Amino acid sequence: AIYVLARNSGEGSDRKLEGGDYYLTDEEAYNLTLLGQKFENVIVVINAGGIIDTNFFNGKGGYDADDAYNRGQIEGLDALVLMSQAGQNGGYALVEVLNGTVTPSGKLTDTWAINYEDYPSAEGFSYLDGNTYEEYYTDDIYVGYRYFDTFGVDVAYPFGYGGSYTSFTIDVTDVTASADKVTVTADVTNTGSVTGQEVVEVYFSAPDGSIDKPYQELAGYKKVEVEPGETRTVKISFDTADMSSYDESSDEYVLEAGKYIIRVGNSSRNTVQAATINLNADVVTEICTNLLGLTKDDMQAGTYDADAGYILNYEDPATHKNPT
Repeated sequence: AIYVLARNSGEGSDRKLEGGDYYLTDEEAYNLTLLGQKFENVIVVINAGGIIDTNFFNGKGGYDADDAYNRGQIEGLDALVLMSQAGQNGGYALVEVLNGTVTPSGKLTDTWAINYEDYPSAEGFSYLDGNTYEEYYTDDIYVGYRYFDTFGVDVAYPFGYGGSYTSFTIDVTDVTASADKVTVTADVTNTGSVTGQEVVEVYFSAPDGSIDKPYQELAGYKKVEVEPGETRTVKISFDTADMSSYDESSDEYVLEAGKYIIRVGNSSRNTVQAATINLNADVVTEICTNLLGLTKDDMQAGTYDADAGYILNYEDPATHKNPT
């Protein structure tokens, strides 16, 4: 049995924290429960442009079967496929994945949390705080996986994750670093029985210093097709300056002194430490100018003068018109 969960969203139509959107409807939960009981194999397809709750499938939240938001795990569901928004030929592509013509190799560009409340800006999203005119995102530099990985929040499906009909091993054979480039060389071996594609992802962890930094950041990636039993070698390079952080106090991008750890894997939660790069002194990689004067401290203290900046577009909250 194949059951499709479809969701609509778009500009001017925010997602809703309710059944039929982020959560299952009672009818969807009933149908999936029945299918799980009556069919030997059940595939759930998510046809949506955004994230939905997946506790009904993986049970990671530990909710009871009678949960009011239908978050209890439903028995008998075997596969979860994210169709996403694949365009007018998406149906053909989905069929080829489901019938085995093509081995899936997509990777998540978002982190799928176990609970909605795990997202750092969850409380103030859209209508939930009673204010749809202004939106405040409290993530700071900890956007997406940077937040979940930095603060050790368990997730349903991590950034960069994606299943396959085959299996792979990734073995790092070399890491080189210079003032200009960091290059990672790795062997990808297909240990399964069908041809497939794997994505090698390279992350870096910058040292603690005077500038706030996330636990790790994606630096580069490469997808490679590998036949069963075959090993392919990939090289991934990125600019050394990409590991620098912005210092608001000096309007500069800086590589702070310390140890830079290079990590390699196939998702943000499945990596190995491949190398450590030691930097003996701070290095300024780019000098900038803060034109608007807004800093994090000003914004948190409420002392930023918006009139001192450049107003590109303004809508009067009373008339919903641009007075200029």
